[in-house]
Amino acid sequence: MKRILGILMLSVCPLAIFAQGEMDALKMAQTDIMGTARFMSMGGAFGALGGDASAVGVNPAGLGIYRKSEVSVTPSVNINRTESSTPTNIVNGSRNTFNVNNLSAIFNFKGNGNALKYSSFGFTYNRRTNFRRGLSALYNNSPVSVSDYMALRTNELNIKQSDLGNSKYVFSGDIPYLSDLAWQSYMIDATNSEDKSCTTYKSFLPEGELTNSAVRTKEKGGINQMDFAYGANVGDILFLGASLGLYNINYTMESYYSENFEKGGYFLLDNKLTTTGVGVDFKIGTIVAPVDFLRIGFAFHTPTWYNLEDDARFSAEYDTGEKRVGNISKVFSITEYDYRTPYKIVASLGFVIAKKAILSADYEMSDFSKIEFDTPDNGHRFESPISYWSENDLMAQDFQKKHTLRLGAEFRVTENFSLRLGYSYCTSPVKEALENDLNDKGERANTIYTAGTTTAYSIPQDNMYFSGGFGYSKDFFFVDFAYALNYQKENYYMYFDKSAQMKPVDLTTKRHFAVCTLGFRF
Repeated sequence: MKRILGILMLSVCPLAIFAQGEMDALKMAQTDIMGTARFMSMGGAFGALGGDASAVGVNPAGLGIYRKSEVSVTPSVNINRTESSTPTNIVNGSRNTFNVNNLSAIFNFKGNGNALKYSSFGFTYNRRTNFRRGLSALYNNSPVSVSDYMALRTNELNIKQSDLGNSKYVFSGDIPYLSDLAWQSYMIDATNSEDKSCTTYKSFLPEGELTNSAVRTKEKGGINQMDFAYGANVGDILFLGASLGLYNINYTMESYYSENFEKGGYFLLDNKLTTTGVGVDFKIGTIVAPVDFLRIGFAFHTPTWYNLEDDARFSAEYDTGEKRVGNISKVFSITEYDYRTPYKIVASLGFVIAKKAILSADYEMSDFSKIEFDTPDNGHRFESPISYWSENDLMAQDFQKKHTLRLGAEFRVTENFSLRLGYSYCTSPVKEALENDLNDKGERANTIYTAGTTTAYSIPQDNMYFSGGFGYSKDFFFVDFAYALNYQKENYYMYFDKSAQMKPVDLTTKRHFAVCTLGFRF
């Protein structure tokens, strides 16, 4: 009766807390190589080159390279395909989308003295990250269950049996929704049901019972970046720039998880998470051209400071035997919080060969262990009582520096026609120990906590881009085309398994970009 009463109370509450987890932070800090067709076709390696609208987001000193004003627009088509080579799993994912990658206006002015040759003011819009993806996966004959993770999460918090099912502890954030959901749906049992102060729990399934799991997810949205920038050309040798970046996040993830038990019964869980918010950062940069054929660039990006709001909803249905059949009607919560991405350092080299060819290279480093969540300042619409110190400690422990190498080449076939190639390689921002370290019992040494009632997570591996394209320029008009292929490997887990018996689903997402830029100079 207490569990039924708890369900009714939970389902009518309009406001509660869903704390963000470290894997959510990771997703929002990742960036794509998206922008103008020239920028993408050369792998985004524009830190020392400039002269391109999207290069402002890498090094604002690139505005000093301009000699004319310019406006441009870049539509793109994106085709995503996700697959797995894991033989025990069936994975299928496909999402297509049309976006405007870049919209820009650069206003160039001649200098009045011998030192200041040119200066430019620019506004650029870039699609920074595209979250759009669909995924379906099966995991059959698993020796573990999502209820094992539910029990683990509850045990680590030392929650008394008498407190579970009490809505005031859930709404205050003292008891995670996942633990309360597990208790209400009978997915976990106290090890001593007679002792109301008992703080240890186990899966309701007997040891050795197999499960079949399935998950479907649909993600959409992205991060948009707007830069207001200024760049100056000092003596055709030194180029300086600075920009203010404004960001907008709009992310939606819908997931459906089902688990069927070998001896009968099931557990179904629907989740929907929408994250929206705005952010700001600053960038400064310089390009030095000591000789005609060489350019050296350096840029620093501050962290991006976001204020975000999550709208999280879930509902569940269960049959765990012994007349323990029912459903939890839709529950939703709104949580506001602050979020800070890592800083970035970009070092670049560019070579101009006989005015016929360009070779460029960027090295970028960002320290993902510096990502942080925080509670919002007073005065916001919703004020979260959650302290994120534990999540921040986990990110400092589990994340590392991410290194990115971008290479680009352009060859001018004729005065008006150019061919381009590009390549980019990114290391994983997650330490290998997070997945691979085991304790002396053969269990995972590091626990991964997920946010709210969404148990699935993925750990990104190395990331590669291959790109190419061409461009035509004539007087005041130019048009560029690019094709880019992104390989992103991930290890996907339906839930955290302490016993390490459930192997990850290895995912490869191939994203195809077809991009065209139309521009005018004046």
